Amino acid sequence: MTETSVLDLQEALDNLDGNRKIYDAVVGIFLQEREKYVAGILEAIEGEDWNKVVRGAHGLKSASMAIGGMRLSGAAATLEEKSNEDGVGGAINMCEIIAREIESLSAALAKEGFEV
Repeated sequence: MTETSVLDLQEALDNLDGNRKIYDAVVGIFLQEREKYVAGILEAIEGEDWNKVVRGAHGLKSASMAIGGMRLSGAAATLEEKSNEDGVGGAINMCEIIAREIESLSAALAKEGFEV
């Protein structure tokens, strides 16, 4: 069993029929919006608005999958699925994992030449 990649560039490009121009644009949007994802999810957790947590986690899961952020997508999927099962504390812990994964993905994108 292999460890899930922080960034699977080839998978993302395959999903875009190899169109690097579109990929670069999507990455640019993700990098601009990345901090808003966590802030929105944390706000929803603090307000115990579990529907909003699920929507935020789903959006982050989709956005990170689109750019090949496999570990981040997995962490967001876990939050989306579990949302309020572990209460506020569990959701905040999951958000901390997500924040670390965003940093790891950002570093991997920087290695690919993106300005982060």
